[in-house]
Amino acid sequence: MPYNIARCINFCDKIINITEINEVDLQSLELHEIDDGEVRIVFKAPLVMQPELDEDAREISIACPELNIIASGISREEAVNEFENDFIWLWKEYVLTEMDALSSDARKMVEKLRTMAEQVERK
Repeated sequence: MPYNIARCINFCDKIINITEINEVDLQSLELHEIDDGEVRIVFKAPLVMQPELDEDAREISIACPELNIIASGISREEAVNEFENDFIWLWKEYVLTEMDALSSDARKMVEKLRTMAEQVERK
């Protein structure tokens, strides 16, 4: 049954401009590698995460608590892209830095990252 817009105007507290409606993909995410054009990282075991929908923020978020990464976007693809960018940033900031220059907490992060993944030569 079509929604009566006149009725909504009388009872709705706001109307949102909707240009398209898409199904939200919240299937489990499995990452095997990340490549940003400079660095290629391959996970030793697939990194499995569960996207979640934040209806209030109208965003999909992907979290990796062990690395303190929470990435979000208006689509699954945008959230995945943000996650990959954050992971690459951590890799470059910690793993590619001389160990002597890192604090003890930073060294722990390096070990977490190296346990999860390894950098391989780009194809």
